[in-house]
Amino acid sequence: MIDPVGGEPRELDQGRQIRFAITPTGVRVAYAIVGRGPALIVPAAWIGHLEIAWQDPAVRAFYAPIAASRTVVAYDKPGCGLSDPWPTPQTLDSDLEVLRTVIDHLKLGRVDLLGLSMGRRCRWPTRFSTRMGSDA
Repeated sequence: MIDPVGGEPRELDQGRQIRFAITPTGVRVAYAIVGRGPALIVPAAWIGHLEIAWQDPAVRAFYAPIAASRTVVAYDKPGCGLSDPWPTPQTLDSDLEVLRTVIDHLKLGRVDLLGLSMGRRCRWPTRFSTRMGSDA
């Protein structure tokens, strides 16, 4: 990938970090950040794992051009990947609680949302500037 500022090749992994946010119910949620620029939130897929997905060349190729101009924030759904299990059956409300936790933890106001997989269900106009996806 080419660095859009310096024109030099740069590794997509450079600066990629996995951190954790804690929901109000005490569940630890793993999230990864890569890129620079305005935040683009990628809600968790139905099943996923931040570290394993990142090893897939197709996943990396998908995010590479986005991360050139956006800070991509993706997270593991509770009970999947690096996140703790959720204490009760998960619902749309619990999914929104996790999404809100990640956004608030990063001290973001209104954000752009990439609505893939489970993220397509999100409806939260007071927090999303733009919702992108197949049915946005």
